[in-house]
Amino acid sequence: MSLVNERGIPILFEDARKVEVLKKAGLERAVAVIACTDDDLTNVEIALDAREVRPDIRVVLRLFDQGLASKIVNSFDIEAAFSASALAAPAFAAAAVDPSVQDSFYVGDVLFVHSAFLVPENSPLTHESVWDIWGKYDVNTLGFVDASGSMDRHPGPAVKIPPDSKITVVGPYEQVQRLQADHGIIDPSARVRHTSSTND
Repeated sequence: MSLVNERGIPILFEDARKVEVLKKAGLERAVAVIACTDDDLTNVEIALDAREVRPDIRVVLRLFDQGLASKIVNSFDIEAAFSASALAAPAFAAAAVDPSVQDSFYVGDVLFVHSAFLVPENSPLTHESVWDIWGKYDVNTLGFVDASGSMDRHPGPAVKIPPDSKITVVGPYEQVQRLQADHGIIDPSARVRHTSSTND
């Protein structure tokens, strides 16, 4: 708590369903809002209030009801909704700040992500093969859609990543971030709406 105060991060013991409280917490300058109380309806209300003030803001919800999670994504243009009673905080943070994150899970204590992002034409990643990416970063390439819209769901190890393609990978989050940083992918992917879930 003291570290948070030292960094100038506001701590409010108030009702987050009130727009004025969200504004006091910094909604108008925030990158994302994470609504992760133990009540689904409260989280939805926070999300919708945040969007009313900031239609462009990224929202991550904690929802216990998988059916509700799907409806929220499809009906209210919420970009990420997680149905998981025990989803850990780092996974929420990853989804909030990185639009490429489609799903997340733990292997032991290592956070893995399923990530989808655009590879620009001038990115050095277009010179790398599926095998290169795995060998250098311990990240698996699940597939890609090239600029023409053609999909390769199971690219072989020698296949190179085409320019202007959307690539889908899975691996340790830190390694996926390093892969993106090393290849000039600063703004990972167009935002993709999705629902991700884990078994409670």
